[in-house]
Amino acid sequence: MGKRSRERLSGMSMATTAGAEASCPWPPEADPGPSKLITLRVKDSEGVRITRTMRRTDALRDLIGFYRAMALPGDMAFVDAGGVFMHYGTVVAGDKTPADYGMEDSDEVAFFPDRVSTVPITLTVKDGKGRRVTRTMHRFNVLNILFGLHYEMLPPGAPKEGFFVYHGREVHCVMTPDCCKMEDGDEITFVPISKPSAFVTLTMKRTGTNDVDDHGSSSAVTRTMRRTDALQGLVDFYFDMVPTDEEHGAEWDVVYCGKQIDGEKTPADYEMEDGDQLRLVPASKRSAFVTITLAGVERATHTFTIRRTDKLQGLVDLWSRMAPRRYQHGFILLFDGRRVSGSPPPGTPDNLELEDGDTIDVVAVQVG
Repeated sequence: MGKRSRERLSGMSMATTAGAEASCPWPPEADPGPSKLITLRVKDSEGVRITRTMRRTDALRDLIGFYRAMALPGDMAFVDAGGVFMHYGTVVAGDKTPADYGMEDSDEVAFFPDRVSTVPITLTVKDGKGRRVTRTMHRFNVLNILFGLHYEMLPPGAPKEGFFVYHGREVHCVMTPDCCKMEDGDEITFVPISKPSAFVTLTMKRTGTNDVDDHGSSSAVTRTMRRTDALQGLVDFYFDMVPTDEEHGAEWDVVYCGKQIDGEKTPADYEMEDGDQLRLVPASKRSAFVTITLAGVERATHTFTIRRTDKLQGLVDLWSRMAPRRYQHGFILLFDGRRVSGSPPPGTPDNLELEDGDTIDVVAVQVG
């Protein structure tokens, strides 16, 4: 083939190709659109950051739940911790999706905790015997943590079946202080439901003595009696078994749980349990003074030493002057769940059977 023929063929090929391109242009590239996946980051006010990749159509509750599981301690991860999640000034709802808020890849969701709800809280469980256990915990921890400590505190033989009461309603171990609207310093009462035996075994001994004296004789006496029998029978039995140099009727006081008892009353009156101890205290050593602590809100406490025969009304008046605004609508005094102020005015420490170290709670009267 000559040179001219090759040029003619080459020109025809180029013309044919140009014509083909003109008549059959390449299709334009399709817009792929946004990815089905998106990576978001949650950041809280303490600088904790977590990152999660999810579908644009997934509910944001998955992201919120993942943050709580990674950033919040213990049981707080399984409850609705106080606070809000926001995206560029808009509150984020858990049932919405990233697409609903027009979120882009690498966007940040900010978490603002409710500072009031996340502050730890101190609670106390008490029972009718004056036993108390106190624990500081998160507002979103289940109450079972506190209730477990109460059961561990109980002596052998004490009833462990019952229910816990807060402000007149029963609370369960799976509840949290937050859902019960509890405040710092609140108390929960344990109410046993087990029926006690008709009999109870009690031990009596003198204060400051061992179970066996210098002569090898026992200085402690244990006796089983009916719960409805007068305790004076146990006292008389003790002195028959363990003679003393003193006239026991005038020289000794019988004390149970730090409080002097009345011999005419019964174990049932004092809710005594198997294994409980009564102690003989020389009456001459009983101090004429008693130290009492008043406990108000926000852990405010003041300790006073007064005579056992002084009226408590003086402490009431003093407390009123110390915090006039906080108690502008008045307050009441509670001791072991009993109201000791109001009308008539409170009596004396002896009348109320107060002992050294006892605490009286000051509760503000709420209006409205």
